[in-house]
Formats: sequence, structure tokens, C-alpha cells
Amino acid sequence: MEEKELFERYREAYDFLRKKNIYELRLYGRAVGVKRPTAKNKKNLIADIIKIGSKTEPIPEKSSRGAPPKTKGIFSYALNELVKLLSMAKDEWTEIKISKKELQRLGQLVFLGQYVMNWPRNYDDGISEYDNLADYIYRNLYIYETGVTDLGIIEGNEIADIRDRLYDTVKDYIELFENELWLDITAETIAEKYFPITDYDDEQIEKNRMSEKLLKNKITRSGRASVNDDFRDLFIEVENRICKNNA
Repeated sequence: MEEKELFERYREAYDFLRKKNIYELRLYGRAVGVKRPTAKNKKNLIADIIKIGSKTEPIPEKSSRGAPPKTKGIFSYALNELVKLLSMAKDEWTEIKISKKELQRLGQLVFLGQYVMNWPRNYDDGISEYDNLADYIYRNLYIYETGVTDLGIIEGNEIADIRDRLYDTVKDYIELFENELWLDITAETIAEKYFPITDYDDEQIEKNRMSEKLLKNKITRSGRASVNDDFRDLFIEVENRICKNNA
């Protein structure tokens, strides 16, 4: 593939790399497996990084002689960003144009989605492909707010600030979600204990659904402490209503 065609096909990666100085490019070169990056000029080094990083050309065999490659100094996100750009050729990108206000709304939606998906996990055990995409959106929000033009120089604490501000704008939705989820699970669990659905009999299903609804109403009125109450009267009411409906 000709160099011009290579740069055009991987335009996003090329634009990312050409903003780097020669010393940064050498670090990227070592990270992807370019042989002797210090012996190349900037243009040739960028071409080799794209060729090898995109697997357009195979990684040269590494020599066992000498010191190990020096890659310390690259922001981990910057390297991940390069890998992502190299994994997608120009014809695989989809461009979406949105306003700055819509970008803020998108950030809120992404934060809520990431919160729900990672809720049962530790922060470091998130689903990487979604977390990486969320991080990319947060970095673009940071660019919008600050005017910074290079995603790779944005540090983790700055992204944390973006996340904190997004949380402040959606915390009411999160609280409502958590309360409703707790209420649903609690009522469903108690209803299943007293009126289990064992063979999907119509009457069993009706009793289970009715008891779940009555439980939600009672807990909503009386508060969470009421889950420790004796629900026998409530379930007698279910039996009475079923009998009345069948009369």
C-alpha cells in the first residue's frame, strides 16, 4: 500500500500521530513493535507505526540482544486510543454530528448506562469495551469544556472531574432507579415466598402478581422498615380478592 493511501485509509490514526513529537513517536513505535524507531524520520516512523499497528505489515522479529524496549512515558489511555484508531480503517467509521448541548446529554446517557452495567462490579472490573467508549465520550466532553485538542494528554483525574459533574446532573435519576429496583426485587421475593409459581397455573400467577402489587403499595406507604412486618393479613386479603373475583 502506498504511503499516501495508507495515511488516507487510517486518517484518524495519522492525525493523532502527526501531532506528536519525534520522541513521543519513538515510544509509540517501540510499543507496537517498530524496529529501530530512533533511526527513522518522523514521516517514516508514523508510516511504520500505522503499518505494524494496523497489521498491514507483520511485526518484525525481535532481537534478544540489548536492553528491553523503553515504553515508559506513554499515557496508558493515549496508547489505547492509538490502538483503537488503528483497528478501524476510514471506511469503518461512522460520523455523527451533534450539538454541544446534545453532547452533554449523550454524556449523561453514557454515564447512566455505565453506572447500570458496572453496578454489581468493582470499579476496576468494568466491561472494558463499554468503559473505553464511555471514556472516549468523557474526553470529548472535556475538550468541549476546556478547548484542549489532544485526547491523549487528558489525565485520569480530569476525567474523574467530568464524571463527578455528570453524576451531579443525573443523581436524582440514579436514586429513583435504585429505589424502584429495590422495591421490585423485595416485593417479588416476598410474594414468591408466600405465593410461589410452581406450574404456571393461572390462579397461582394471579395470586403472585396481586400480592406483589399489594406489597409494593404497603412498602411505599410505610417505608423500608415495613419489610419486617407480618404480612399474613395482606395475604389473607389476596385470598379473599381471588375468591371474590372467582365468585
